[in-house]
Amino acid sequence: MAYHETNIQKIRKLISNPKGNANKIIPFLKSKLVPYQRDLYEFFGSEKYSHPYSGHEALLKYVNKNNGFFVQCGGHEGYSNDPSYYLEKFKGWRGIIAEPLPPLSKICQKNRRRSEVVQSACVSFAYPEKTVSFIDCSAMSFVKGSIEDSSSWIKASESCQDIKCREIIVPAKTIQSIIDEQALAKGKVAIDLFIADVEGYELEVLQGLDFSKNSPAYILVEIQNNAKLQKISDFLIPQGYKLLEQIGENDALFIKNNEQ
Repeated sequence: MAYHETNIQKIRKLISNPKGNANKIIPFLKSKLVPYQRDLYEFFGSEKYSHPYSGHEALLKYVNKNNGFFVQCGGHEGYSNDPSYYLEKFKGWRGIIAEPLPPLSKICQKNRRRSEVVQSACVSFAYPEKTVSFIDCSAMSFVKGSIEDSSSWIKASESCQDIKCREIIVPAKTIQSIIDEQALAKGKVAIDLFIADVEGYELEVLQGLDFSKNSPAYILVEIQNNAKLQKISDFLIPQGYKLLEQIGENDALFIKNNEQ
């Protein structure tokens, strides 16, 4: 059987014990219907279901231009708590999304047709290999070794998502190499927003960006704790950035000083 159960397998499992699974059946059906509901509302120009990011309003205070360009490391399926979803759908943005999991990267591309989805993990310039070990936990996936208490993380991930995590090998590239590849095909563009949501591996992702070639106007990174925030701040400040605001559930927004 495949690692992640198919929809049919999940349905069979749920209805095999309807009384015991009563609290799971409705959430499962809702998760399958919501995308169609969202598409319908968007078709008629409604934003009602198109603000998935928890820091949506806070981010829009600073990042609200039309027809911008973003680069994002960690895309999942292109919607859940995604800071760039609304920008693409309603502000005319396009961008590059790096998502390492093969099934999710394909779904992400279907959901984000204005952007280019690349199936790869993002690593630093110092990383020597072309692949990296990755713990596939669906929405809570991470590069092996990037989570301090990974056993607890895996246990929580399996419990809340009703899945079984596994270790896989995925392609590894610097985000700069991905940007350069896309620039060759579609031309160079200025990066208005850089996003890194990679479960503890954000510093390594930033260490794979050539700031002399690409210096984003804003950088949004997931921050798991104060120690991580300090390390990322220590890295970004010499690059000409300052912390603007902590937004969303665990994110920090940095601004290029010359954008003030």
